[in-house]
Amino acid sequence: MPMQPGYTLLIIPLHSSLEATSFFLWLKRMKELEQQRDVLWHGLEMVDRARNWYHQEIHGVDQRLRHGSEGLGDNDYASNSLPNRVSLLQDKIQHVNYCLCDFISNAERMLLPHHRTAQPDAEHLSRRKDRRFQQRTLDSLKQQNYFLTKV
Repeated sequence: MPMQPGYTLLIIPLHSSLEATSFFLWLKRMKELEQQRDVLWHGLEMVDRARNWYHQEIHGVDQRLRHGSEGLGDNDYASNSLPNRVSLLQDKIQHVNYCLCDFISNAERMLLPHHRTAQPDAEHLSRRKDRRFQQRTLDSLKQQNYFLTKV
């Protein structure tokens, strides 16, 4: 059974309710910042894990490219299931990449005040349009893939 963390009671004499309110708001802000830092560290750990996974997959694909199709042989199951696995995996990877790109773009624009700009530049707008077009294309391909595999 995990142990519950201990609590420390801190009593600070304050001279006015305004001083108490400002201290409380400062303390609340410090807690929010610590929680944000913890979430960011967790996200960084996930990004590191994703980076390692991407590198392993790239290494595996490079090895398969070097060896050609010599490992497949005449096995019908392997030759039929591999394209489906690759297609499904590729769809998921593209979706994750899109979500990360969208998240970073939104975080820079809305959540992080030190990244705000007065007006988005033309390059940012064109990238956003490209991402929308790519997402629509991806959604269309996913739907077509679903209908093809459903039959």
